Amino acid sequence: MEPMPRRAWLLALVLTSGCADSTALLVEITSPLAVPGEVDALDLVVRGDNGNVVERRYDLDGTWPQTVSIRPGAMERGGVTITVTASRGGAFVARRVVRSAFVPGVQTRVAVAIGRDCVGVVCEEGRDCVAGRCEGVQEPDGGAGDGGPTDGGTLDGSLLDGGLGCARDEDCDDGVACTVDRCAAGACASTPEDALCRAGTTCDPVAGCPPRACDGDAECDDARACNGAERCVGAVCVAGTAVSCDDMDECTTGRCEEGASAMCVQRTRDRDGDGYGDAACPSVGGVPATDCDDSDPLVSPDATEACNGADDDCDGVCDNGFECCSGRSSACTTTCGSMGTRTCRLDCTFGAGCTPPAETCNGLDDDCDGAIDNGFDCTPPATRFCTTSCGSTGLSACDAACAWGACVPPAEVCNGVDDNCDGAVDEGCGSCAACAGATTVSAPGGRFTVPLAAHAQTGSCGGPGAEGYLTFTLAAPSDVFITTHASAGVDTVVYVRRCGCADGVEVGCNDDADGLVTSTLQLTALPAGSYNVFVDTKAPASDSVVVDVYLGAPATPSDRCGQPTFLPAGATTLSGNTCTFGADYRPAVTSECGFVGTGGANDRVYYFVLPSARTVTFNGCQAGSTYDSALYVRHVCALDGAANMPACNDDACGGMRACNRALRSSVTTTLGPGLYYLFVDGYLGGTCDCGSFELAISGL
Repeated sequence: MEPMPRRAWLLALVLTSGCADSTALLVEITSPLAVPGEVDALDLVVRGDNGNVVERRYDLDGTWPQTVSIRPGAMERGGVTITVTASRGGAFVARRVVRSAFVPGVQTRVAVAIGRDCVGVVCEEGRDCVAGRCEGVQEPDGGAGDGGPTDGGTLDGSLLDGGLGCARDEDCDDGVACTVDRCAAGACASTPEDALCRAGTTCDPVAGCPPRACDGDAECDDARACNGAERCVGAVCVAGTAVSCDDMDECTTGRCEEGASAMCVQRTRDRDGDGYGDAACPSVGGVPATDCDDSDPLVSPDATEACNGADDDCDGVCDNGFECCSGRSSACTTTCGSMGTRTCRLDCTFGAGCTPPAETCNGLDDDCDGAIDNGFDCTPPATRFCTTSCGSTGLSACDAACAWGACVPPAEVCNGVDDNCDGAVDEGCGSCAACAGATTVSAPGGRFTVPLAAHAQTGSCGGPGAEGYLTFTLAAPSDVFITTHASAGVDTVVYVRRCGCADGVEVGCNDDADGLVTSTLQLTALPAGSYNVFVDTKAPASDSVVVDVYLGAPATPSDRCGQPTFLPAGATTLSGNTCTFGADYRPAVTSECGFVGTGGANDRVYYFVLPSARTVTFNGCQAGSTYDSALYVRHVCALDGAANMPACNDDACGGMRACNRALRSSVTTTLGPGLYYLFVDGYLGGTCDCGSFELAISGL
């Protein structure tokens, strides 16, 4: 490759934050525009008068001013045009264009003010926005003066006027043999010298000396081989054709060296002249090929790493020695535990925030908005009732992609129809008669007094004493909750058989649940069909037993009465979130809780047992309660009516009326011994109908 002519000046610009070289432009950018509400990014384009261009983009995370240091290359001392574009979300906001120049050994401050009067004003290339109007870019010199390169005077060829900058005489070679080239006060001057031409001729500052007369080729030989053989043509010396050392290899630079004859020497391409060849090329001519950016003389294995979003010392690491690489993003953990992203700021440090990712179907709150899998149809393992192809009521499950799956038919029930969609009616049905004297339970169920009779059946977990019976039929898979906890002190066994009373298949049996001698059976997603419930005792008896039986669609624990969650004796706290649960229940009389609409939002259901009369408190005025809650207690879980609700409260906490202050609820009431159900509900129609709750409990 041919070497670059010395007049093709090189500009190397390095944009950094908070650091400067001895020769530099310190660009201080100010604006009344808010960060990041009105401006969240700056784009800088620095264009040298020699045509070299460097572009950088910076995401803003802080306040004004923003300071950027621009350093020159080793040979560049000329003027530059700096374009600063402010944007938000990738959209144009405002732009300023300024002119400046490097002064050797001086850090020159350049002020760039982005005012509101330039918001939305787009000027054509090369023009600046001033007071809302597009005008020409002002040169650094602004008045009369002739005091040298820093006087700001008229365009007289000095450094700040845009003239050719220099550091030594060698920087000023204009390629004309008869001019004397000097560097004075940082500016080049080339003076014609007639004595360098043959006697009687004059030096032209552009064309050089006039042709020399000759009688033969020997009179024209200048004793140099690299510029070719001179000849005498028409009695005038004509220059020869210079030797080309271009080997057509993009990775080498060829140079002709004088000797007895011209000799081409090839070296690894080193476009930025920093002594290190391009790392993409092989090492040739003793030049190491280890420069990771051969367009910038400030980037090489010998360079000092700066905070600028680049690998200055070519060790393969950006901004090593700093906390992070300016402008680049990395993974971080959000406030809700998902993996988000954060962007390294101009000063190579991370801000405090972590941007959450988009919500995905994974059963988690990825985007930290308090909702799980929002934006999808459902959250696994939720289920819902659906109509099958044969008209029966089936069950659809939420699949791994958070979409509702196919409608699965129920098991066949002895009811005169094709339930399981196999084309046959009541196949496999034998006798499904209820036990004699059984109490019939219909959805949603309730509290029943079951008379005891002589012992006839025994469950897999016992039951040798007197027994009573209930029966129910499910048209679709359902959650079933059965408990004798309301019969304090009666030692019971409860079991359930499908279909026949004496020969039915047992589907569940319990003795002594929740630390009590009474019993509880929790049967989830029980298939459609007819069932008999056996309430048995441990000893002969002729009395009756109080039994709670609740039937409901399959749900998650504590969503409905068909699957309430037990609060054990001595419990002192209860916490959770209501947003992903159904809105199934509300107080019997809304005025008793304070406001119309109380309790119509998402709710959760719990149960507890009191062995004696107690004053109990469920206090939701805790830091973990963040929504407009409502609390109430019922004797019978699925029964409305004021007589069934011994306690209810809405908005009992003090302070201002806010979701996490006065809109929270607390209930304190005195209850007799027995079984009770606690409902954690929300006010319907407000700005925070559901959310997290934290209850402090006493009295259990």
